[in-house]
Amino acid sequence: MDLLAQQINKAHQARPAAASVGVGVPAQIDFQGGIAIASNNLDVANLPVRDLLSEKVGIPVAIDNDGNLAMLAEALYGAARGAKHALLLTLGTGIGGGIWMNGELYRGATGAGAELGHFVIEIDGEPCPGNCPNRGCIEAMASGTAIGRLGREAAEENPDSELGRRLAENGSVDAKDVEAAALAGDAAALAAVERSGHFLGQALVGLANIFQPEVIVLGGGAIAFGEMLIAPARAEVEKFALDPMNKARVVAAELGPAAGMIGAAAFGNMGDVSKRVREALVMADFVACEDTRRTGRLLERLEIRPKPRLVSNHEGNEASRAVELVKRMERGDRIALVSDAGMPAVSDPGYRLIRACIDRGVEVEVLPGPSVIPVALVASGLPTDRWRFEGFLPKRAGEMERVLNSAETVIAFESPRRISNSLRALAQLAPDRQAAVCREMTKLHEEVSRGTLTELAMRFQGEVKGEIVLVIAPAAAAEHGQDIAFAVEALKRLVKSGARPRAAATVVASLTGTRANDLYKALTGREPRR
Repeated sequence: MDLLAQQINKAHQARPAAASVGVGVPAQIDFQGGIAIASNNLDVANLPVRDLLSEKVGIPVAIDNDGNLAMLAEALYGAARGAKHALLLTLGTGIGGGIWMNGELYRGATGAGAELGHFVIEIDGEPCPGNCPNRGCIEAMASGTAIGRLGREAAEENPDSELGRRLAENGSVDAKDVEAAALAGDAAALAAVERSGHFLGQALVGLANIFQPEVIVLGGGAIAFGEMLIAPARAEVEKFALDPMNKARVVAAELGPAAGMIGAAAFGNMGDVSKRVREALVMADFVACEDTRRTGRLLERLEIRPKPRLVSNHEGNEASRAVELVKRMERGDRIALVSDAGMPAVSDPGYRLIRACIDRGVEVEVLPGPSVIPVALVASGLPTDRWRFEGFLPKRAGEMERVLNSAETVIAFESPRRISNSLRALAQLAPDRQAAVCREMTKLHEEVSRGTLTELAMRFQGEVKGEIVLVIAPAAAAEHGQDIAFAVEALKRLVKSGARPRAAATVVASLTGTRANDLYKALTGREPRR
């Protein structure tokens, strides 16, 4: 425990802004209590990991089973991304597991569930290693340890094989020997891996029939065998699982051995949620949110029990939902409004509900929280004294020219599917303009790429993952002068037609990307009154 605390403190020194830590433990977990109840391969009994670590590291700690966290990582960022129902088995010395059910981790009654490695597939099979009392568990028949045992049997039966030679030289054969020999094409090693794959497939058939997952993800160190192990397992599912359970995809994990670590970070990365926000969610009767699954996971990670009722409030139903929610508030219900990322109503649903509350005299309280707009602006390293938020980047070339003619730093959202095309179009208009592509700001995989628009267009080719904020440096004075002259001329015509100078300046500024104050001064020769 002391060694683990030392490593956490070392990591915290490197990232002092981290406000909490997530820890994956290879044990059965009391999730609410933060206790490692027991482990098949570790000498652990009712160890209060969360409280012991919290005391040593001085920041909040959340713990979960390492298989659960690997499942969380693959569901959020890896091979099960986008699936509502998935299973994961981590094939290492033993076999861990995780269940993704209806967009959430399933942990069982107290948090100790999802021990898929101890699903029995052969009642008279090999004894399960460690503290498990069973025989013929998946762990006993298809783990890395089991592959080593099957490899030894194959070596003894085929002394002239590469495996046989290794056994004769070293006196033993393990999974690494089997892997090396199989990759070299040794028939005995390939047969041992295939046999293990069939055992694994038998287990997956049962699990597929029970859970009907969209995808079954296979990870852990033993997945280095790749399709040599996965293909026979997949074939078992396709042949023997019931229809439509046999349609489950059986794939390799995408995140490798770091999956548990990524999942732990995702689980523990709640530092940006303020005390006021958490209290508002605890006190709410209803939480209006874009995606009830995402918000449900947020409430779970914040350990809010019991959960308030979740109601969807997205682009498709915002108008009708606003009326319904205001009526609930008028009857005394407390409604908390959240969005998937960022501030509600800023390029996210929420404006109609807020406007409806104001129109009906219902009090609105805004709780400050992380917003990618100022974060991206500061992180870009571009001028911050004068800037404007464009919303989503326009698609037409003429509108892009207007953005590039701005005398202010421009901040704009862009779709990850369009950012490559948009950067190319902007680079054609202003190849040397400085800019920054900010990806996943305030989130786990935050990234800022800076350079000219030409450099960024070359760097970002094809679809990019995550939410994108583009920050573009202001136009130089020479570039901006012509735009100002055109805008002033347009302003003069509006004023001649009877428009008030201040209101007209505001309209022209919004259409041309210039500053209303500059236009007013150019027209009247004096600064606008504050």
